[in-house]
This record gives sequence, C-alpha cells and structure tokens, in this order.
Amino acid sequence: FCSRMSRVSKKGKTPMAENRFRRMLDKSRGATTFIAPGSRFEGKISSDDNVLVCGEVAGDCDIKAALTLAEGSRWEGNIRATNAIIGGELVGEVQTEGQIEIAATARIKGTVSGGTVAIAEGAMLEGEVRISSGEAAKVFTDKRSRD
Repeated sequence: FCSRMSRVSKKGKTPMAENRFRRMLDKSRGATTFIAPGSRFEGKISSDDNVLVCGEVAGDCDIKAALTLAEGSRWEGNIRATNAIIGGELVGEVQTEGQIEIAATARIKGTVSGGTVAIAEGAMLEGEVRISSGEAAKVFTDKRSRD
C-alpha cells in the first residue's frame, strides 16, 4: 500500500475515491503526511490532514482527518483521529469519531473505539472493541490485492 498513493479505475476516467461504493481506504483524499518504511518517529503527532504511516511510531497522535497504519508498520501509543485504517501492528488505543477499518494484516493489542468498526477476517485483536453508534462490528473479507 505504501507504494500506491493514488489509484485510477480500470476505465482510467474516474478516480476510485469518487465511487460511493468504495471502502474508506479508497476514499482517502487531501494532503498526506507520510512516514516512510524504515523510518522511526518518536513523539506526538498533530495534524489537520491525513497521515500515512509505513514505518514506526512511538507516541500519541491527534489527527483531525484519516490515519492509515499500513501493513508492515508499527505504532506504540494512543491514536485519536477522525477515521482510522489499521493494517499494521498497534500496541495502544485507537479512538475515532467516525470509522475504524481493521485490515486482515492488522495486529492490535489494546482498545478500539469508534463510531463504526469494520474488521477483516484474519485480523488479530487482543483487547476491547467499543462502538458508539450502537451498531455491531462489521466483519468483511478483504478482496483488495496486495501489490
């Protein structure tokens, strides 16, 4: 995922993010702060824009947009974001006002709290799930290719 920053549909005309049937990961837009594979960040991250983590973070964050913790990444600390996609390893808490999508590659030790939560088959979660909308967590099969 870290090598794919934008995508185009098979027809080459409409960005996938404009298709209302795409999942949250496919709809992410705007400026993005990128922590590259092999990089390690320690401290607090605050951002009004999207954050994509492909490396390691030790610390907390307050992100007023979407946070993506990509496959192969690691986060130790607490995450507060508008929406979050977890595909890597998280030791700590993730709390969102909106959606949390947990990919099949995710390994979480901690609490997951969000408006809605979707968990892919194969994800590992050791902790508690809290959903403020009152809906049950959605379980899905991730059909996205891992190129």
